[in-house]
Amino acid sequence: MSKLIIITGTSASGKSTIVQEILSRKLIDAIRFVTCTTRVPRPDETNGISYWFMSRQDFEHELHAEHFFEHALVYGNYYGSSKKQLEELLHGEKTVLMILDVQGVQTVKKLYPAAKVIFIDAPDEVLKKRLEARNPGISDFTERFKNIEKERLFKGACDAVILNDEGHLEETLQTLLTKITF
Repeated sequence: MSKLIIITGTSASGKSTIVQEILSRKLIDAIRFVTCTTRVPRPDETNGISYWFMSRQDFEHELHAEHFFEHALVYGNYYGSSKKQLEELLHGEKTVLMILDVQGVQTVKKLYPAAKVIFIDAPDEVLKKRLEARNPGISDFTERFKNIEKERLFKGACDAVILNDEGHLEETLQTLLTKITF
């Protein structure tokens, strides 16, 4: 069975960027587990790579058919993880990288206790800047920023916590690589 590494953390901490860099540079022999969402894709996102983008109706159909092993309603959009996809990836040779919010981590950790959980954080001013740059004038900015403190409460349940400060991606990646050894 493959190794499972879960990357979690605050909104705008850089989870997706970190995983993208690990995969594109081939820093470890890994594959990304892609979750499903009903959220509208951002301009730089690709279906099947960033997320599996689904209509709300299709997602709810999959949910009722019990095809997800975890799901959550976050900021008005559904997110979920396919049972079948994860089982297929875990039976392969490569390490599986999974990006989840803190809600989903708890469910996955119960199912796969050997999974390593890495929490990514950044200073408040950096998070604000990234949230604003991601979606100028986003309606849920205040709600997302309030939730950051709640998300940070989960740090103690993780195997490692890494600070991803602005302009320090290389340092973040090197620290992460030292933390994901099994």
